[in-house]
Amino acid sequence: MQRRQVAAAMAVAVVAALLGLIAQVDVFAGPNDRQPAATIALPAPGDIMPLYDGCNTVVLTFPNGTTSEAVTDTIEPAAAAGSMWRHRVAQDSYAGFSSATPQASDLSTVNFLDPVWICLAGAPAPAQPPTPPNRFFGDVTLGGSPALAGINVTATIAGNVCGQTTVKADSTYVVDVVSAGQTAGCGIEGASVSFTVAGYQAGSGTWSSGKFTSLDLAASPAVGGIAELPDVGLVSSQEAGAPSGGSGWSAGGYAALAGGLAFAVLATLSVKRWRVR
Repeated sequence: MQRRQVAAAMAVAVVAALLGLIAQVDVFAGPNDRQPAATIALPAPGDIMPLYDGCNTVVLTFPNGTTSEAVTDTIEPAAAAGSMWRHRVAQDSYAGFSSATPQASDLSTVNFLDPVWICLAGAPAPAQPPTPPNRFFGDVTLGGSPALAGINVTATIAGNVCGQTTVKADSTYVVDVVSAGQTAGCGIEGASVSFTVAGYQAGSGTWSSGKFTSLDLAASPAVGGIAELPDVGLVSSQEAGAPSGGSGWSAGGYAALAGGLAFAVLATLSVKRWRVR
């Protein structure tokens, strides 16, 4: 039994070492004079691994359930730690973590032999895939007031839809704007990202792979410079089956007005008759 356990442990170690070697080969690809910008301390058999500007592919050797913060805490220098991403293959989406913005993070723990992307702070990501998304987050206002939950937020690049979400209950949003490696015509370094809220222009940002970008969105629905009034549920003239004459009043509205005028006339006549008597 002990021999089997030892053999199994050795097999896992060999696999981890091979995966780590593959990851390091991927990271070392590039100019011969490329210098590491940081290091990460991986538990054996990973040990110390160099990290380069941009997003690095790393196979983690931390125990199952290790917190993402515990992983990024091993990066030296600490100021270099930017974000960590894990690809959800089934959904073709990413879970991300940034210690600077935990409110926008959804990668809470990692497991042994998880392949992740570790992106260094303040550095551009390499152009070749795979490339994690750029996560944008912040407050949302619509017409000067906090946006209601469920309102659509859309991110586009050169007219291509590259990210969609809805406003949360606290009038905030979090959206991943995908890379061109995921969706053709989407994120490449330096691309301009335009945001709309409920279909109205709300702001813009610059795309950079692996970044957590704080960006508040403010949409101002307006017609002729005057804030557009909300729908109060009036029945249109078309719905009422009568022409509106361009006024927007329904047949029901005219009937109510006519009834009110008739009442006023009758009341006036009654007062005059009372005075005559």
